[in-house]
Amino acid sequence: MSEHISVQVLIAERTYPIKIDTKDAGIVREAARLLQEKLVQVQQMYAVKDKQDYLAMSALLNLVDILKEKSERDEQFAVLEKQLAEIESQVQSLLK
Repeated sequence: MSEHISVQVLIAERTYPIKIDTKDAGIVREAARLLQEKLVQVQQMYAVKDKQDYLAMSALLNLVDILKEKSERDEQFAVLEKQLAEIESQVQSLLK
């Protein structure tokens, strides 16, 4: 059974209390830190004063980054599958 703890995270100058699994505490804190960094980047890139706009753009840019990484992993996985199939074919031909 997992244990839950209460963690306070700071996002866009607001503190949010959340309950999480103890094992996820480091990940949640790291995610909040990365989100805060992305907010600062967005604030420097765009001349908007509304924090809602910064949060929306940060969320969008974070998801773009995640989808790019997923696409790259999928491409690498496809290359590895092809190489594995070639190796299996070579092994089968050696065993005949």
